Amino acid sequence: MSGMEAGNPPSHPVDRLLSTSRANPLADIVESRSQAWLDRHRLVDGHPSGRRVRDSQMGKAVSRLYPDAGIDLLQLASDFITWLTAFDDLHVEAPEAGTAALAPRIAAFLRVLHSETTSAPGCPFESALAELSARMGDVLDAVAAARVVAALHDTFLGMLWETTVRHRRISLTEYETMRPYTIFGHVAISFIAPCAGLDLPPAAYESAPIRQLNSGFALWFGFANDLRTFRHEQQLGISTVSLPTVIAQERGCSLDDALAEASRRCARELDAVRRLVTELSASSAAHLPPYAAALATAYSGTEQVYRTFTQRYGSEDGS
Repeated sequence: MSGMEAGNPPSHPVDRLLSTSRANPLADIVESRSQAWLDRHRLVDGHPSGRRVRDSQMGKAVSRLYPDAGIDLLQLASDFITWLTAFDDLHVEAPEAGTAALAPRIAAFLRVLHSETTSAPGCPFESALAELSARMGDVLDAVAAARVVAALHDTFLGMLWETTVRHRRISLTEYETMRPYTIFGHVAISFIAPCAGLDLPPAAYESAPIRQLNSGFALWFGFANDLRTFRHEQQLGISTVSLPTVIAQERGCSLDDALAEASRRCARELDAVRRLVTELSASSAAHLPPYAAALATAYSGTEQVYRTFTQRYGSEDGS
């Protein structure tokens, strides 16, 4: 949450920027097409978690992150996040999931991304990824496409890491390092510039201000997701590693105390993002203010994203 009280108009220009959420007018079309895309590739057919994937309504969710994107870009982003969500729910978060089973699947995904492969008969997820990869080449320029692929690499690493932590204690430092990649944060970030119509020079993405802003946003997004979903997953008996559980283990405190500390950490990360948006918005570098505005728009949409997840997570507060 932003920390601003409901009903009180924000007084600072950055507060106003961060509090303005818009939905892409193409949201319903994209949502309908993503649901049909799931059916066409049979990604969740007959699986107990299939309903949960469908209830995520990623078309509506991404419409809040990218309110100015055209239909092809918005559909690509929606289908990519839908694909990741389906694979994560069905094959990463499954109780029987392990590194030995997951590694060959990810190797196959890398083959698809880095070859001329256009189809992978017999494996719905590979076939769907091949289609996404081909569409990406049609919709994105080489720089933007390379950023999406790099973000997917990091996400695949995050998935493999996730299968290693269920039966061992991990430090808060390790968790903070990996959380942005298990929430698909950097994949979502890789679409921000193209969906906002920005043509940034390649070197801009490696500049310290943008790297810091992207990293801070991704970490905050992971922490916020943990807080939103923790109680609901407890009620369902889903055993996941999250910020509250890691804090409770590391500090030997109760879950209530750990939740309070997790909330404070989440607020600190949000404050850091706000400071960076403020700094970049005032920068004399031509590409920084519009990128800061685009990321702030994506941030402002995240509150509404969870309103589209009410079926997946029970209620707006994750309960």
